[in-house]
Amino acid sequence: MLRAIKTMLNKTMHDIRQEREVIIFALFIIAIFLYLNYSVHDDSRGAYAICTVEKTYIKDRGGTTVSGMLDTSPVGVFETKECGEVIMYNAPDGKRVPEYVASIQVGKKYKIHKLNDDANVEKNFTSTRLEEVQE
Repeated sequence: MLRAIKTMLNKTMHDIRQEREVIIFALFIIAIFLYLNYSVHDDSRGAYAICTVEKTYIKDRGGTTVSGMLDTSPVGVFETKECGEVIMYNAPDGKRVPEYVASIQVGKKYKIHKLNDDANVEKNFTSTRLEEVQE
């Protein structure tokens, strides 16, 4: 009788360990998908400003990453009349930042989509994409 109970408890503990491993693995996969969704989605949610671009250029991000490595990723900078300096860290539609910045024409008006964190900021904000305004 005791041997049967002991065998049943060992089997139950083994099953619990397997279930725990499956749950941890599933949570890990979900965390990866959430991170990827957060890192690549368009964060503008409708906040934008209409600005006339006066100058565009690329600069290095500068600074260091969490691991202490120097971060030299290109950052797009758009100087505008109405909005001051607008910065873009990631270009939309899978383009590279230098390629995207080169496609923006100086002297034209653009609808500049703001990052959610900067939705209420009037000048010097971060952008997710620019769309040319047809006048």
